[in-house]
Amino acid sequence: MVNDKHLIKPIIRCITGFTKTDIDWSRNGLKKAFENTVNMVEEASDLLKSNGYGVWTKRISLPIPPITIYSRLPDILSDVIPRNYLVSTGCLFLEEANIDRIIDIVSQGIYLCLIWGKEPDAIKAADIFIKASSHDPINATRIALSLTGTPLESPYYPLSTSLYGEGIGIALLYPKYLEQIFIKRGLRGIKKSLISIEKDFLAIFDGFNTRYFVDYSISPWMEDSVAELIESITGYSPDKPGFLHGIYLLNNILKEFMSMSKLMQGYNEVMLPYAEDKLLLKYGLEGKISAKDFLRFSSVCVSGPDMIVVPNDRSKLIGYIRDSLALGRSKGRYMGLRIIPVDNKVGEKIVLGKFGEVYVIDY
Repeated sequence: MVNDKHLIKPIIRCITGFTKTDIDWSRNGLKKAFENTVNMVEEASDLLKSNGYGVWTKRISLPIPPITIYSRLPDILSDVIPRNYLVSTGCLFLEEANIDRIIDIVSQGIYLCLIWGKEPDAIKAADIFIKASSHDPINATRIALSLTGTPLESPYYPLSTSLYGEGIGIALLYPKYLEQIFIKRGLRGIKKSLISIEKDFLAIFDGFNTRYFVDYSISPWMEDSVAELIESITGYSPDKPGFLHGIYLLNNILKEFMSMSKLMQGYNEVMLPYAEDKLLLKYGLEGKISAKDFLRFSSVCVSGPDMIVVPNDRSKLIGYIRDSLALGRSKGRYMGLRIIPVDNKVGEKIVLGKFGEVYVIDY
């Protein structure tokens, strides 16, 4: 019997603090909201670090801003964002959003999500992605379109909004951790490891006076690859039949765990963002996967096509957004789309900031 105590603990991918929903949207009001939220996040970070968890990033999510604030958001936020924190403005309504204001917001390093009302406008969404990326492809990485037309409270960006008042959300970076568990104990061991992690969190935050939750989504960062974890479980690569079954197996574990978890909230699904997973990037370089493969992945249990870098072909992009919306509305679980159209050909590489070199894939 393997003792889990000998395993390195999972990394805390992020701690996201959620502000009050009735904040004052003036510069001073936002500054006060940020200060209160930073205090919550720092307290949670200290607790986790003192119990052996490394904390990677810290974030703050705002509520949905009033429509009268949209045009002033870039100016209001320009000098009040806490240092070393990422910030999401919450959700903007697609039909009301001004493209130039969106560019102003994301150019400052701020994240946002777009939700729609009665019927999504795929053409406007495409134009937003295109214009954001034309200024700088990094800008498009800070925008996501909700495929279900609803906001979500999750530590994961860009689809993150404060919906229930002050609190914190925790996300994990743990594909390699789970792979070690699987090699030693199989799928049942992965489920037991989730139970163990939650017990640890409950003990750590005993007496913590702020609302908190965990999004147990299995997400990658480069060498800590979800695609590699699925390959290890199934023996099938992302371009082969059988890979979807691995996604299902992992998601089924999360689903079973949901019934016994006290802390689970958010996506709680397998995540396969193309530009964040080294194995997926390898298959993109080799021309073995395309953007439509990410629709295929999402049809099973992935939270949406994410960080897809494609050629700037407006007609194909509109079609891809429409297919994504059709899938999101049919699936019945929360999904989002983040896509980066660039003026490069399929197979060419672009440098995408902290994501490094990313190869353009076909639709």
